[in-house]
Amino acid sequence: PTVKPDDNFNPDDDCERLRKAMDGLGTDEQTIIDIICSKDNAQRQTLKQKYAQKYKKRDLVSDLKSELSGDFEEVILALMMPSNQYDVHCFHEAISGAGTDESMLLTLLATKTPSEMKSIKSEYKKAYKKDLDKAIESDTSGDFRELLLALSKGDKPQGSTVNKKDAEEDAKKIHMDGKGKPDDEVFKNLMTKKNSEQIKATFAEYKKLSGKDIYDTMKKNLKGDAKDAYITLGKMCENDEATFYCDQLKEAADGMGTNDSKLIRIIVTRSEIDLATIKGKYKKKNKKTLNDMVDSECSGDYKKALLKIIGEK
Repeated sequence: PTVKPDDNFNPDDDCERLRKAMDGLGTDEQTIIDIICSKDNAQRQTLKQKYAQKYKKRDLVSDLKSELSGDFEEVILALMMPSNQYDVHCFHEAISGAGTDESMLLTLLATKTPSEMKSIKSEYKKAYKKDLDKAIESDTSGDFRELLLALSKGDKPQGSTVNKKDAEEDAKKIHMDGKGKPDDEVFKNLMTKKNSEQIKATFAEYKKLSGKDIYDTMKKNLKGDAKDAYITLGKMCENDEATFYCDQLKEAADGMGTNDSKLIRIIVTRSEIDLATIKGKYKKKNKKTLNDMVDSECSGDYKKALLKIIGEK
């Protein structure tokens, strides 16, 4: 992790400094960055409680909301949410923002364990008075929708047991003796009901059987959002999580304009898990540091906040 508990945590003092930073004319953004970006999530929740006790009728998140704006606000508010609540918020943003964010929806569904999904669905219903699956259903279509709903069920086993016979059978279903086109159902069952090691073993069997790369077959036989989704899921199985997120960060910075929401989501959610590992992989793969990327793609307090979370080069 790049964000760890602050050993010198003094919630009383921090609350006073935060209040002062937001009181009167203007805002002291640097103090907000220094305090909020250097605490872990549990400490930030303590700050919220302490602030409410200390300043009756005031709410830290509401005060921050009224003082901040743009991407900087998005980072700080993301940090202030308990991680489960932030996941729920991201699902809602992906579904009800301007147009569906297919990539965010897929990544969220594919990286959660069955128990996490259960908790997210229950929190989503509480927060938005709507069933998450129904929201996905009404906002997506076709084979892509079927894939998302299958992932949402949380049937994908964890573990790493490989059944060679199953891998051979599934590889045959995809190959169809080279005389036909495998349908989405074959890929859907493989990607949503088998563990990652089993999927990798099936890809290897397919290569042995057909001499072809599985991704070329996906590109040829699938279409639209479903095609991109199956390729992404395949790459997620073949790489470790840190490599996957490293590639996602590169993607967020590539092309016209930065995908700031994606950048924020990855940096915030991985900061207490494996952001240090992601940083190392990013430097190795891209010949420049994650700090350099943020430095060139972002600006102002938004940039300062992200760099504080990422930590030293």
